[in-house]
Amino acid sequence: GKAISSIYKSSDQYFGFEGISAIKNGNTQDGISNLQQEVNLHPDNEIAWQELSSAYLNLNQLAQAKDAADKCIALSPENLTANNNLGMVYLRQNNPSEAIQAFEYALTLSDRNTYALYYLALIYQGQNDLNRAVEYAKKAVESNPKFKGAYQLTADIYTQMGNPSMAEAYLNAMNNN
Repeated sequence: GKAISSIYKSSDQYFGFEGISAIKNGNTQDGISNLQQEVNLHPDNEIAWQELSSAYLNLNQLAQAKDAADKCIALSPENLTANNNLGMVYLRQNNPSEAIQAFEYALTLSDRNTYALYYLALIYQGQNDLNRAVEYAKKAVESNPKFKGAYQLTADIYTQMGNPSMAEAYLNAMNNN
């Protein structure tokens, strides 16, 4: 097979690369435009759909983010980013049951998925299911000990549970990491 870069060079089509580069350089609209051209030419480009989903999510364009995530997942059901994006779309649409389902599926793809663990903890905290929330929050800390937000969330949940000593322990751990 040919290297992907040589295929793109021979066809003078850099839309996917240009789209991702534009987004990374803070030009989301140009990035979306290039990625849209890419998926129009190559509708089976999982990465372009994934990046489109993320870009739309960053702009809070939820319908477009969901559509792009769904197309990516149809091509590659195990795409972690697309599954996380789908969960976030549902969360922002105030649809916690669908968000839980999407994030739980994402966890089957990677049980150390800090993103899914953190947002599941947040959802369950919002539903006042504090035992489940604290379990997910602690797993988020374990999966990424550098993520201070997970420590803070765990401490907040322990405070809600009436356990200030555990809350303090997580705050101390956060400040030492």
